[in-house]
Amino acid sequence: MFARNLPWSRLAGAAGLSAAVLAAVLLFGAGGPVPSTSRTWNFEEKRADPTELGFRLSSKQGGEWLLADHEDATDHRALVNRPGDPAAMAASAVVDDSVTRDFRASTRCKSAGDRSQQACGLVFRFVNHANYYVARVDAGRNAVTLGVVVGGVERELRSVAAQVQPEVWQEVAVVAQADYLLVSLNGQRVLSVHDPTFPGAGRVGMWAPADGEAYFDELSLSFLPAKQFHPSDLLPIFLRRKT
Repeated sequence: MFARNLPWSRLAGAAGLSAAVLAAVLLFGAGGPVPSTSRTWNFEEKRADPTELGFRLSSKQGGEWLLADHEDATDHRALVNRPGDPAAMAASAVVDDSVTRDFRASTRCKSAGDRSQQACGLVFRFVNHANYYVARVDAGRNAVTLGVVVGGVERELRSVAAQVQPEVWQEVAVVAQADYLLVSLNGQRVLSVHDPTFPGAGRVGMWAPADGEAYFDELSLSFLPAKQFHPSDLLPIFLRRKT
């Protein structure tokens, strides 16, 4: 009875949208095309500029990124973020050519003990320098924290106490699937949340506070199949249809 009262144009539009949704799920799965590869960076290259490895870097105001000798790192090389302007936004180095929503990423990092900020970690679903998620280990606070940065302002989603020290390597890992975000420290799950702030794909990379010095020995990124459909997954389809 309800359908009889709807204009044919609205019925046709609804049918078209349903068909598009079904096509997206059948062709791409619940979260869009998912690469089948995993990637790892060990930062062992004998060069100084991380952009040569495919990283997009934040402004030097937040701290300069460079590949440098470091005795305590694998093959004695590491990616380093030097101290920047204490008033600047946090530093980031993201993989420029890998944009994904559902993934597992991990890094091995440590912070210098002679700075006021002693933290390091991962950014993900990185839209730009002012909009992203961040999972970090903070030796200054003895905590692991998951936060979301919107418009340059961070909102803490969850933080848990952890026995971490500066100058000691820590492995921080993130699993993100739809709105489910899981953070692990040294192989142990420490916190998880459901958050819809950034439901779409973004870049993944490393994070360091502006008034700190952080070292990264490795970055690993694996793409995961999506388990939950979100309307933002249809945007590439509609954009292709308009062009």
